[in-house]
Amino acid sequence: MKYFLLLTFLLTHFYAQTIKDISNIVGIRENQLIGYGMVVGLPGTGDKSQFTMQSLQNLLRNSYIKIPTSSINSKNIATVMVTATLPPFARQGDKIKINVSSIGDAKSINAGELLLTQLKGVDGNIYALAQGNIIANPNSGTTGYIYDGATIENEIEYTLQGENTITLSLLKNDAKTAAAVEQKINEKYNMPLAIAMDTRTIRVNKPANKSIISFIAEVQ
Repeated sequence: MKYFLLLTFLLTHFYAQTIKDISNIVGIRENQLIGYGMVVGLPGTGDKSQFTMQSLQNLLRNSYIKIPTSSINSKNIATVMVTATLPPFARQGDKIKINVSSIGDAKSINAGELLLTQLKGVDGNIYALAQGNIIANPNSGTTGYIYDGATIENEIEYTLQGENTITLSLLKNDAKTAAAVEQKINEKYNMPLAIAMDTRTIRVNKPANKSIISFIAEVQ
């Protein structure tokens, strides 16, 4: 008997899920950022590709230093791609983690200094500026990260203030789950607030006596 009860408990615990586990709220999402930058200060583990030398020449030219690429002979630099995730509701001055990956023939970018790099969204706008010392990943010296390596400069305009409805999007397209979510929400509030628009989308109206944030917390 006790083994049956234990099995029942484990199965119930394993399959217990919240609405937050199986859905997203439409409009509240992360955004991907990307940028191209240069790493300096490497102990001879950088790359000497023509592309990297040209990038360094362009960088120096912006500082009013003119030098031919043929005279640049250094393995202390590397060209990299920088990526980051912009969280929903990120504000100016917030810090985010960045990932750095070499795009040349560098052996390692560990402990290198990433120079100031613009991070852009798919719309081409700059949302963050990245800079700092890189920590290489244990299994790959040509990739690494910087905790709090970028500062948010521009925000994506989105607000929940004044919203009276939220739209849930299920992670998996399933009519049974959509119907169950609709039923559970309506049972909790004892009124028809939720309606499944299709097999993946559920629209939920906010009760008049609740703030939108507390309502989202309860629904999730």
